[in-house]
Amino acid sequence: MSTIESLLAEWKSGIMGKETNKVLALQILECAESVTGTGQINENKREFWLEFLDLTKKPEFLNALGSSAFRERWVEVVFRLLQFLNYSAEGYAYQQGR
Repeated sequence: MSTIESLLAEWKSGIMGKETNKVLALQILECAESVTGTGQINENKREFWLEFLDLTKKPEFLNALGSSAFRERWVEVVFRLLQFLNYSAEGYAYQQGR
């Protein structure tokens, strides 16, 4: 299991408190930035990245990031992932309908 997978699994395991969530959310963001920025993005399957997008788009995660600067960094990761996944609005609609 990769670091990003471990961090996301920890996030999924439950809410641990505001400070712990903030630290974990920032670790997830930093790891995602590293993975998507260094060409390691292919090391995880498409399904993992779709789950990543689904989990991190939720208010619990975005609020845990704390500041708008961190949320802007998250948006940059999301854009890189959308390009990598060749994701479209049509694909998103299909995914939501499942």
